[in-house]
Amino acid sequence: MRSGEEIKAAVRERYAQAVQRQTGCCGPSASVTFQVAGYGADELQSLPQEAVVGAFGCGNPLAFAGVEPGQVVLDIGSGAGIDCLLAAERVGPGGR
Repeated sequence: MRSGEEIKAAVRERYAQAVQRQTGCCGPSASVTFQVAGYGADELQSLPQEAVVGAFGCGNPLAFAGVEPGQVVLDIGSGAGIDCLLAAERVGPGGR
């Protein structure tokens, strides 16, 4: 069985490889994974390109969350921040 430090090192290596390849960690490419996860092209185009390129596209929590204007959203483990940015658009100026 691997130690905690060995597991952390393996995870760091896997993410480093994915970033260098500019592919998603959970599919053949980030763009394909984004589509499968339910992100719309219009949503992705509204984001800073750096956030989209830096994201792994491992899930789309906003597809299930039902976030509405004025609500408060807490994004834990936001990665490159695409879900946080999209949530901010949905909650609008009255939300947090």
